[in-house]
Amino acid sequence: MNKLLIASLCCSLAGVFIILYIGENYQPGGFYIKEINETFLDKYIKVGGTAEKVFTGKGITIVDLKDSSGWIKVVAFSNMTGIKKGMRLEVVGIVKEYEDELEIIAEEIKVV
Repeated sequence: MNKLLIASLCCSLAGVFIILYIGENYQPGGFYIKEINETFLDKYIKVGGTAEKVFTGKGITIVDLKDSSGWIKVVAFSNMTGIKKGMRLEVVGIVKEYEDELEIIAEEIKVV
């Protein structure tokens, strides 16, 4: 009975650690930010990450989106006042270049 209890405890702990690892490293979007380059210009992509900086102005919202690999600017031409720093987001949009930097023009932003 003792061996069975120890084996089940070890399996449970291993499962918990696997879930924690996946939770920390799971990328909900289709790409990591570091993978986005000029070959993606004018193409739709899906990325996920954390809102590091959020600016909301008249008719525009700009988010610095960060994942474990890097960051990218996300621009939405609408006021998305619900987005706050630290929120985990999933973004679908088109990759564009502005002032020699790549950014995503968002068509859809979801809080995940």
